[in-house]
Amino acid sequence: MKSICLLSQKTGSSREAFRRYYEDNHAILGMRHFPFAKYLRNHVVTASGPIDFDVLSEFYSDDLAKSAEIMAGPIGAIMDADEKRFMDQSLIRPAASDETILYGPPRDIAPPGTRRVLMMLDAPDAGALAAWAPKFAGAHPEITRISLDLATPFVTGDRAFPFDGVLSLWLKPGEAAPAADLPGNVTPRLTVLTDVCESTPEQLVSLYGT
Repeated sequence: MKSICLLSQKTGSSREAFRRYYEDNHAILGMRHFPFAKYLRNHVVTASGPIDFDVLSEFYSDDLAKSAEIMAGPIGAIMDADEKRFMDQSLIRPAASDETILYGPPRDIAPPGTRRVLMMLDAPDAGALAAWAPKFAGAHPEITRISLDLATPFVTGDRAFPFDGVLSLWLKPGEAAPAADLPGNVTPRLTVLTDVCESTPEQLVSLYGT
């Protein structure tokens, strides 16, 4: 079971400071209190237009209801206090995600230095993208995987996840992102290049409960 969330730096901070605090403090705090099966942070490097978030985080859990129960208890207050140190909490936008691998191997552990292009979509045509992905990747060997997340917002209003889907192009280390010639009925509202930071299974196991 997977959820995704857009997170943003607090006013007066910087993307670099936000990333540093997230990786050195907040991510570790989360791993201590939540039994993640997989945990990634996709930190924004560049974007095709104005952007109001600094990371797309991905949380995999065997039981999302259990994670929600933990967040509703005393641990939630601890996490809330830490969020206030570096996040704009009014821009926390979570969603449930249904992920499909359109091309390439199943998800593994992303090594340091992995980069990923995120294309934020409205009403994505999953069938058209599934037919397009193998052809596009075949013409671009710098692509190792293409995945599609269909998002279902957890909340409505200003804090709703603002996109219906996220198309991901996973890049080989050191490779530049190719221009994506998407199917005619699919136009990204925003394209974002990100650095991927993934916690290893050993980190998840060793930190949980400490």
